[in-house]
Amino acid sequence: MNKKILTIIIIISVLSLVGGVGVLLLNKNSSTTDGSPTSNGGGLTFRDFFPIGGSKTPTDENPTQPGEDQVPVDETPATPEEIPKLRKISFEPVTGYGSLTLERDVVVPESENTTTPTVPPKKEQVTSVRYQDKATGHIYQTYLDLLNPEKISNTTIPKVHHSFFTNKSEGVLDQYLTITRSIETFFGLLTKDTGGNYTSVSGTFLPKDILNLSVSPDGTKIFYLSMLENGVVGTIATPKGDTKNQVFASKFSEWLSQYVNGKFVTVTTKASARSLGYMYGIDTTVKSFDKILGGITGLTTLTSPDGKKIIYSATNSGSFSTNIYNRDTKGAISLGLTTLPEKCIWGDDSKTAYCAVPQNITNAEYPDAWYQGIVSFSDSFWKLDTETNIFELIYDTSKKGEVFDGINLQLSTDGKYLMFMNKIDNTLWGITL
Repeated sequence: MNKKILTIIIIISVLSLVGGVGVLLLNKNSSTTDGSPTSNGGGLTFRDFFPIGGSKTPTDENPTQPGEDQVPVDETPATPEEIPKLRKISFEPVTGYGSLTLERDVVVPESENTTTPTVPPKKEQVTSVRYQDKATGHIYQTYLDLLNPEKISNTTIPKVHHSFFTNKSEGVLDQYLTITRSIETFFGLLTKDTGGNYTSVSGTFLPKDILNLSVSPDGTKIFYLSMLENGVVGTIATPKGDTKNQVFASKFSEWLSQYVNGKFVTVTTKASARSLGYMYGIDTTVKSFDKILGGITGLTTLTSPDGKKIIYSATNSGSFSTNIYNRDTKGAISLGLTTLPEKCIWGDDSKTAYCAVPQNITNAEYPDAWYQGIVSFSDSFWKLDTETNIFELIYDTSKKGEVFDGINLQLSTDGKYLMFMNKIDNTLWGITL
């Protein structure tokens, strides 16, 4: 072998050795200390979609046990974020929610922070929301100017069908079916530990087989219908179920109620495109029972806070119409937009209403087809002045690229946010007004 060939072989061997060492170093850097792939190489995680707290990697000294209920903690002070006009509040289905006002420390930028550590931080009142997770019954809350829900109750209440928040969202009423198909109604209050932090829900059960339930606007009273041998009775009580006062009785059992204000409750027959509907008002102070609307096919209703105006729908051939009835004038006019009262909420002034309005209505039997899930709507959101009949488009969902079938609309305590549940998947959303 001549000297030239030997030199070439040595050079090739050295290059191969250097390349092998480089590959080993690259492989080592692309793995964590325990040999598992890094998050960057493993796709999106649950935390990428549900930003609660900071990210921590378990170590051998503090391993994560299978099945542990981990609640990540973010030690960074919460500061308001730039949030979109339409925002997703819950990332999982919910059973109900309530608006409230919470207090938090005012976060002062370090460049402006001249106070001494002994001076208590300034406080601010912040509009917030609490909601209950459908799968677990756990309760979460979030400030509406932030995007980080916080779990405040670990009490597991599975298979809740409806939940109603009461007592400034400190209490919750849960309804669910038992194995024997009876209806249980549980009232729970959020409890705190010695440090003042929410931990769980504890409470008591109301009578079995409450067929329908509604909460007063201030959250301190409930009206519920329970079955008797010869019909139903309507009772007003505290959310806990005590201080009972019977104000209504009927041999007909298929009613939907609305607790309108401190002394007025309405009951409307359950709607169908194949039957006539009727609506009655109950003055709870004198226990009077008066007919308001009747003989209307597919009747559904929503009464204003002062009890004087009713948004109602009526079945037409393959569709429905939406109208407003005035109890003072005994007259009705067309709303001008076509939607169901279940997709609206009145403002406190009894003049303004906010509605999720279908962009298209396919031919079907309403409201039955919508109740049964045969038909879903794709809504945009409107503000209505019921006195001037002027409409304002709040949000056009066609530019969002998602389908929203809005139900259970609520206004925040300060009136700056409109919240709703999407009937398609029961997630909770909010719109900045």
